[in-house]
Amino acid sequence: MHHESITYQVKEALRKEEIELKSKKKGNLIISSTNLVYEKEKYEKIISAIKKALKSNVGPEGEIIELTLSTGEILDMGKPEFKILRGKVFEVYSFKHNSSAIIRITVETDLQSGKKWVSIDVDEQSPSLWFEE
Repeated sequence: MHHESITYQVKEALRKEEIELKSKKKGNLIISSTNLVYEKEKYEKIISAIKKALKSNVGPEGEIIELTLSTGEILDMGKPEFKILRGKVFEVYSFKHNSSAIIRITVETDLQSGKKWVSIDVDEQSPSLWFEE
């Protein structure tokens, strides 16, 4: 993975928090994810680390859209399986990296077992069609 990618910057920021994202790359697409046991303090550190990495690495020519989630649900095969309790979504456009990414950090609970966790997902396209004429 190229050290200039948005995904790489996020992975490095989370590595400092002792969180490892697993990644796959195919063509110009990179996906990365992990799930962690929910701890409020850890969740706040994850958000802070990602936000800091994005602001310092995307550059002044880029765009970062930050959305705050307060509730939601995940349907699996048309049925509600998980509830989203809170979260952040960052939509990132980096001219510097010629890439775009969606980064989701959600606190989820399993509707059957009641287990709670943090899900971190990064979907990046590099080079991105957003920067083609």
